Amino acid sequence: MKLLYLLALLMLVGILLIFICSAKVLNELNNPELKFNRLPHQDVEPTAQPRTQMYVIGTYLGLTFFFVGGIGSIFALFQAMRRG
Repeated sequence: MKLLYLLALLMLVGILLIFICSAKVLNELNNPELKFNRLPHQDVEPTAQPRTQMYVIGTYLGLTFFFVGGIGSIFALFQAMRRG
């Protein structure tokens, strides 16, 4: 039973990481100072700063935590069904 709580906590941490890091990335892309980093005749979308990379990695890490917790919970459920 403690294993299920641990996996649920892992999924919750994953969801929080996804939410926070995605919000930071979107906030970074909506930053008005990025629009001045290009020439006036360029018709290119603004690019993210290198400091945004850690938030993108955090989003993928949160996604990994969420999937590992979910798949682990499914395996724990099948193990519990097999025993009982």
